[in-house]
Amino acid sequence: MAKSNEPKVLTRKHLVRAEKEHRQQQILIFTLIGFVVVVFGLIAYGLLDQYVFSPTKPVAIVDGQNITVSEFKTYGTLARVSEINTYKQLSQYYSLYQQFGLTPDSSITNQMSQIQYEFSSPATFGQTVLTTMINNVILKNEAAKLGLSVTTDEVTKTLQESYGFYTNGTPTPANTPTSYVYPTNNATQNYLLITPTPTLDLTATATASQIPSPTATLVPTLANTPTSGPTSTPANTPTPLPTATPYTLQGFQNDLKTYIGTLSAYGITEANLRDYVTTQLLDQKVFTEITKDVPSHGEQVWIRHILVSNELDAQTVVARIANGENWDSVANEVSQDTNTQASGGDLGWFPKGIQSPQIDDVAFTMNIGDIKVVQDNNGWHVLQMLGKESDRPFSQTIISQLQTTAYSNWFTPIKAAAKIDTFNIWQTNVPTAPSLPTQAAQ
Repeated sequence: MAKSNEPKVLTRKHLVRAEKEHRQQQILIFTLIGFVVVVFGLIAYGLLDQYVFSPTKPVAIVDGQNITVSEFKTYGTLARVSEINTYKQLSQYYSLYQQFGLTPDSSITNQMSQIQYEFSSPATFGQTVLTTMINNVILKNEAAKLGLSVTTDEVTKTLQESYGFYTNGTPTPANTPTSYVYPTNNATQNYLLITPTPTLDLTATATASQIPSPTATLVPTLANTPTSGPTSTPANTPTPLPTATPYTLQGFQNDLKTYIGTLSAYGITEANLRDYVTTQLLDQKVFTEITKDVPSHGEQVWIRHILVSNELDAQTVVARIANGENWDSVANEVSQDTNTQASGGDLGWFPKGIQSPQIDDVAFTMNIGDIKVVQDNNGWHVLQMLGKESDRPFSQTIISQLQTTAYSNWFTPIKAAAKIDTFNIWQTNVPTAPSLPTQAAQ
């Protein structure tokens, strides 16, 4: 049969099927479009959240005041810069100790180790930064109550002096020691005194090559200046010494500009640096105000001790001393206080408030030569009184300890009363740059 060339007649069934397929195609297209929109929307939201919304989110809220992610990262970066500068200085001190054949002071090595640890642990470093920033908010509020503030000129002056530029000329330190006559040791004290270890005379052992030389720019001397004819120089006339170029305001400004340029690589501006310095100066002013009444002299005792873990060991120490054994030998053998073990357990002169309350309660009731046993949180102490004075100047170390205690006693209850909320977003925003220099970190 011949094939018919007549067009097919579309039935209703065919039309329904075609319309259904068309709708399915539309649904599929719209679904794909919707999926693409959602994906791009999520990407855009992530970018917005990271670069637009996230910097303004709070890492903490202190008494209603936000500490934002942006502020946290900026302060953390500047804190890293400050720690690196401190580490470099400590490294120089460490090298000087080694240069003179001395064992570096434990405070230097401990501080260097602490900085190394914090830099190796972002969580630890970040927590330190967050705690400091929270304290700073509270401090700023309290400073306002005390009528304390920091001016722009004070910040500028601090920056200038950190570079060795002084607008009124380099200050000349003047020694003004307080005249004080110490009492003569009595027979009992002389008997109990620990023989001091001779100290190394660095002046005698240092050579010219060991003494650091200044790095100031030198100007040509007259000896290097061409002359129009021969001149005669008296044999006894000393050669003029080179003169250091004065450090000018322009020199400071150039140095600061260079430093800011270095910081800009980490997103830090001069305004950020000035804010950081402002906070440090405000902290110093509040500290000075709160500790202004800390005394500089008063009643003190001179005590040495041997620390053991139980009462039986303490009584054994007392018996050994009573039987004539040398105190220093016993201390070096059994004392668990590693800081004073080698020096016979000498705690030096101290007023009340430096040692534990339990030691204070006993030590200030003792007479010279007395030996008593006392327990505190560190263990059992065998104490011996070496000296006692009703009014003796405090060492700078003692004054610093008393100031720290006074400041802590003031600040702790204030912080405890503050409303503080922290948010875990800080954990993913801890700055990790800049790093310790490779040569310093070794």
